[in-house]
Amino acid sequence: MDRVGGGGASLNLFASRLTGNTAVSNGGGLIAFSSGAVVLIDSSTIDNNTGFQGGGLLVGDTVSVVNSTISGNTASGGSGGGIRVSSGATLDLTNVTITANNASAGNDNASAGNDGGVSVAGGTV
Repeated sequence: MDRVGGGGASLNLFASRLTGNTAVSNGGGLIAFSSGAVVLIDSSTIDNNTGFQGGGLLVGDTVSVVNSTISGNTASGGSGGGIRVSSGATLDLTNVTITANNASAGNDNASAGNDGGVSVAGGTV
């Protein structure tokens, strides 16, 4: 699991793969959760990760995902098997495939809600 944080931190992932990670807390593949963090994920894959919520990706700040795939991730204790968007966060998705994710709160569905695809808790998608 990778964590992006600290005031004004930024991360650009290009043609990367985050796979096979397990977190005992949230964000099995990647956590972007700190004041001012900005993350760009482009032409990448986030797959087969497990976290309590946000199995693939936990969004707590500003995250853009472009031309990427988020699949096969699991939220073992809550929602957002693929992506969990926290209150006050912003997630921009462009040409992104979200599929075959699972959450204890429901099955895969690539729409907002407490499910395996994307879970939004007061953030903006």
